[in-house]
Amino acid sequence: MTVRDHLGRSLAVGAGALAVLGVAALTMTERALPVAPDATAGTSGVTTSFTSGAVNKALGPLATAPAAESTITVPESAQAYLRDVDVRTFITHSASGDLEVELTSPARAGQAARTVRFITGPSGIAGTNDVFNGTLWDDSAASLVTDLTGGALGENAPQATLVPEGALGAFVGIDPRGVWKLRVADKADDGLPTDPPSTPDGGTLASWSLELSTQSAAPALDPAIEPASTGPAIPIQDAAAGDVPGAPATSTITVNGQKNYLADVDVTPNISHTGPGDLTITVSHAGKTAVLATGVNGGTPFYTNKTFNDNGATLIREANDATTSVIPEGALSVFRGTDPNGTWTISVTDRANLDTGTLNGWKLKIQSAQGGGTTTTTPPTTTGGGTTTGGGTLPPPPVVKVVSVKKFLVGVNRRTRALTLNLGLANGSGKVAYTATITAKSGRKTIRKIVRGSRTAGTATVVKRVILPRAFSGKRVTVRMVVKNNTTTIIRTKTVKF
Repeated sequence: MTVRDHLGRSLAVGAGALAVLGVAALTMTERALPVAPDATAGTSGVTTSFTSGAVNKALGPLATAPAAESTITVPESAQAYLRDVDVRTFITHSASGDLEVELTSPARAGQAARTVRFITGPSGIAGTNDVFNGTLWDDSAASLVTDLTGGALGENAPQATLVPEGALGAFVGIDPRGVWKLRVADKADDGLPTDPPSTPDGGTLASWSLELSTQSAAPALDPAIEPASTGPAIPIQDAAAGDVPGAPATSTITVNGQKNYLADVDVTPNISHTGPGDLTITVSHAGKTAVLATGVNGGTPFYTNKTFNDNGATLIREANDATTSVIPEGALSVFRGTDPNGTWTISVTDRANLDTGTLNGWKLKIQSAQGGGTTTTTPPTTTGGGTTTGGGTLPPPPVVKVVSVKKFLVGVNRRTRALTLNLGLANGSGKVAYTATITAKSGRKTIRKIVRGSRTAGTATVVKRVILPRAFSGKRVTVRMVVKNNTTTIIRTKTVKF
């Protein structure tokens, strides 16, 4: 089998290679192949997988439950310079958006521990099962975890690869030897028995693994350069009625005279816009694109000289107007190992009508080195006591049959702040469970309420009256209803003005 890595190189991949990478029997359409940038000139590089073994620690069901923590120890015999890291998690949970997942690197003499957050809970995928069961977290993946929505995913939706909310590139350059810690916490009390009968949400951290790419010595880095755009400010075309995106405002910077291996890059746009949450901002170079931000709101100066840096102090979705150093939604480490010379392009697209703004300019901060080192791959190492179990393969998708949903209606009484859910069921056998996830956007946050219930299968009309908190008033409210038994999963969605 031949595939291409994230640098565009051809790779011959057979069953033995897949086993070394810990992919087991999964097909290449189910799992992306993680490939790190090559080692730099004058060094030799090694890629090694370390697995936790069986962890099987409970998650939730309440936010007061202790977090599940597991460690992997990288031995002192490993190389002392980290050039890339990918992580695979086997986490099951009946409301994946409740989870907060973080990885912390070893603390050593002269080296403080660093923490990268994969996802901040609660998030908009609360009603989706097992999203992170078998997921490869990779800065070069095609899908951002921040883009996931429960309505788009469906009920049971393990994701093969995801770009984490915080950049794994923040670990580049550390000494990886020592104890790595994965921490998974349930951050929401979904499924409380306020509407009996009800089953609380919960799950398990089954196992996880690290894939570390190291090299024998630190690269010889050239001094950083800071090329900037020139020319007049560029108006950002407003979206048309119906929120049809406007044509992107683009600007380029040409880089010359650098060595052929990009070791690090930061991006600082200067954008003024009366509705920053309307914008999607990307940077492209050498056939790759990093998403800086999508739909993050603030004041008019929110993107005025804000530096995007994989080692930034604040996640972009937690930033404010005054924050000057932020972690982008899509990691800039996607460019590591490419030739920094050539054209870099920033693109700013307005995706919502009415507000307008200007791309005033932007600049890069680039540090380069010479490529050309050698790399090898070693077999996986288990460090957590035993072999990996409990989630090593993706669960099969549910079969949609048997139970029928004949109607799904949502009524609104704004005076009493009540939603009435009217669900018509038919057919089926055994027990039928239904879950309504009610969500709305409030500023940068997603607010929600969960309603659950169950009954014996058959023809019936279920009516539920739900009183919503005042925070929902005046918002567009989405109700995602999931109906299932042991053979069926049916999803219906309604959006109303509350």
